[in-house]
Amino acid sequence: MNMKIVFPAEKTASLEPKTRAFIEAYNRGVDSWVEAGRIVAEEISKDSKFPTKIAELTNGKIPAFFVRRLASLGRGEVIPEFALDWDRPGIRKLVQLPASVQRMYYTEHIPVVVSGGDILNVDPMNMTKHQEKQVFEGKGDKITVRTPPQQRCWIEDQKMDQLIKKTEKSEDLYFFSKGKIIFNRPCNFNLVELLGILAKEIKARE
Repeated sequence: MNMKIVFPAEKTASLEPKTRAFIEAYNRGVDSWVEAGRIVAEEISKDSKFPTKIAELTNGKIPAFFVRRLASLGRGEVIPEFALDWDRPGIRKLVQLPASVQRMYYTEHIPVVVSGGDILNVDPMNMTKHQEKQVFEGKGDKITVRTPPQQRCWIEDQKMDQLIKKTEKSEDLYFFSKGKIIFNRPCNFNLVELLGILAKEIKARE
């Protein structure tokens, strides 16, 4: 496992005893997590309620969702490096992609178009929520990673949306026809705004 800490034999021999003991314990921990994941995956194949049973048995100290994550680790669907960072921006998208893709972006990082049009290779561990939104498209098994040219198109599209919102009047978004409100494009109005639109139209008809 690449998550392990591995040193050449001569360097390992030169480490202080406590440092060497820590590294050995850490590496055993990685193996234990993967082994626990394999056990969970096997049990879930027999009983889909196994994660819930573990949660109940431990009084919630080991939540069912965490047991399911261990199963993904044990099946090799998620690389061990992401096990503790599942909910980070970027990581939560990557774990839904094949393990080979996760490994590639963990190792080579993700090309992200930044201010000025430059491309920055971002460590997925450090990705921001905005970068996640820019880089990833779709949900679940439909998730894809946008290429830099696709990201540039997405950025321009976002700029256009912001420009439209700044210049467009609410009246441009809808019209009345035969007692119905017809919206020109997808848009959002809160309840107060909708009531205001209706009140204005009713007053105009009086």
